[in-house]
Amino acid sequence: MRYLKINILIISILILYQFTIGQTNNKIVTGEKHIIHSEIIGEDKEYWIHLPIDYDNSSDKYPVLYITDGDEHFFLASGLTEFMSSQFIIPEFIVVAIFHKDRNHDLTPTHCLTDINGFKSDAAKISGGGEKLLQFIEKELIAEIDKKYRTYSYRVLAGHSLGGLFCMYAYVNRSDLFKGFYFDGSGT
Repeated sequence: MRYLKINILIISILILYQFTIGQTNNKIVTGEKHIIHSEIIGEDKEYWIHLPIDYDNSSDKYPVLYITDGDEHFFLASGLTEFMSSQFIIPEFIVVAIFHKDRNHDLTPTHCLTDINGFKSDAAKISGGGEKLLQFIEKELIAEIDKKYRTYSYRVLAGHSLGGLFCMYAYVNRSDLFKGFYFDGSGT
């Protein structure tokens, strides 16, 4: 497993290096930062978006990969989707990385007072915002992405650790919202 993570990191670095070739302004641009005000959650939510390399030169519509914990997984997900699509393993994807002010709140579907070992936890006290996050994604974020970008209805939701828990919750409660789910519970 460790070698797989190292290989993924090396591939991602090589892909990011490829982005720099042929660019005259010496900038490496992997995506854009956006803010959307959520009426459902009652706060501004940050998201980053990565468009396929040929997005501006085509009229194609693209599937969308929504990932939790955008601060941790945006560059990896963007690099991997570019690499895998360049090898014709997957189609080109638009990647949307969702950021959280408090992941212990946003990514947990129910309120709990203890951690996974049964001990009282301050982090668990604020748990239980997962349903509102899912409503935000369903009613506000997807609508904004579909309005601003050329998308089609093939959507994938991916998450790791608490993000994986959130993905399982979405799969059980709104399986029609996404065509694919990836959840990795390691780390919880």
